[in-house]
Amino acid sequence: MSQTGWRNVGIIILTGLAILLVSVILYYSGDALSLSIFSSFLAPLAAFFLGVAGLNAFGRESLVKDDRFHSLNVWMALGLIVFSLSEIAGVILHTIGSTEIIFTIGLVQLPALLLWGLGVLGYLQSSNSALGVAGNNMWPRVILIGTISGLGLFVLETLFIPGSGLLLIGISVPMVVGLSIILIALGRLLWTLRGGLIAKPLILLFLGVLLFFIRNLFWSFITYAPGSPFDYVIATEAYVLIGASIIAASRLEKVYDVVEDVEE
Repeated sequence: MSQTGWRNVGIIILTGLAILLVSVILYYSGDALSLSIFSSFLAPLAAFFLGVAGLNAFGRESLVKDDRFHSLNVWMALGLIVFSLSEIAGVILHTIGSTEIIFTIGLVQLPALLLWGLGVLGYLQSSNSALGVAGNNMWPRVILIGTISGLGLFVLETLFIPGSGLLLIGISVPMVVGLSIILIALGRLLWTLRGGLIAKPLILLFLGVLLFFIRNLFWSFITYAPGSPFDYVIATEAYVLIGASIIAASRLEKVYDVVEDVEE
């Protein structure tokens, strides 16, 4: 990656750290109103701006270019834009005091999660194929494991979190299971490509999705108010890391073939 590329990534990450620092200062100063406005404004803005920046970097040639690494970053960027819409919906619902905030946000986020899943799992399948790893049955296995995990989690939430409605559980379970599958796939990719340049943006991507996963765990298993400043700060930091990973990937001078990447 060029020095300019790393500088751009560094600026994005430093911006994320600055947002976190300002949020901490506002919290300990007791300025709850400013913190609420600051955090709720930044979450959708970060997702939208970084999503557009990612599309500008990877979508100029074609959104359907026959390159799985290219497609991964396009789908992640598109997902960020869809997530920005869910954050805007969340801000509106939180402002009017709606009780269906998690259900509505989750419903809008599911298409974005699908885009992320298609990108990550598609790249994992491409990597397995290039390395000669049997991956023809990957999609059926993913669907089977996801279905079994989802049903098990649905039962657990119904039994042990009685305050949650069935509609809420029906939205939160696919999000948690989907993000879990994406994290496992990213972990596999990181291990496979650990010696190459592509591993660097993948690390940022993994950390961003992990933060987003933690946010959804709070929604599902902890008495926790979505739409709070803490919620928005976690989301913003997740979007910053994911956006930084897309920009880092776009600045690679050469995207190595998977086999070459492993041999580095």
